Amino acid sequence: MTLPMDRQRLIDMRDNARRAVAFLGEADAAALESDELRLFAVLHAIQVVGEAAAKVSEASRVQSPGIAWSQATRMRHLLVHNYNEIKVDIVVQTVRDDLPGLIAELETILEGDS
Repeated sequence: MTLPMDRQRLIDMRDNARRAVAFLGEADAAALESDELRLFAVLHAIQVVGEAAAKVSEASRVQSPGIAWSQATRMRHLLVHNYNEIKVDIVVQTVRDDLPGLIAELETILEGDS
């Protein structure tokens, strides 16, 4: 069972992962890079996922080993602190390959806690 203080953080992670997937849609890296508003929205949603992940307690992290906690926080760190070196193709790959599984894992956790 997730600690009550972490539940909102997990919801924030799930909701913003969903947003990133929806904002990206069918766009490829070139299309995303040429659409400043869409790129900004995707990047912000990923940053929120990482920030929320960083704030989840260690006790809740241990209960959810299927989530790549350090990768989520590391991605946020890279986007925020290396903003001038963002590789859009890696952002697209992350949204397509990693976020759907994260969303599914978070939904399972949240459904189990309700």
